[in-house]
Amino acid sequence: MNAMYIRIINLHIIITLALHWLACVHYLVADMMNPPEMEKKKKNSWITRQNLWNQTTPIKYINSVIRALSNMVGHKT
Repeated sequence: MNAMYIRIINLHIIITLALHWLACVHYLVADMMNPPEMEKKKKNSWITRQNLWNQTTPIKYINSVIRALSNMVGHKT
């Protein structure tokens, strides 16, 4: 296999892994700012605005990935 293809595959793996971790951290920070013992969630949280608190984990993850990808490419959400 050509060395260029190996480098491209490695780059895709690194970008995908970075995107995954950024998505997880993106959600984690919002979740830490709204602990479960809080009766009322913060209105400014992106999770509250998108009504994701009671959604399934895959839905939360997909939204986090979209927001992380948006941040990676520099687009404002």
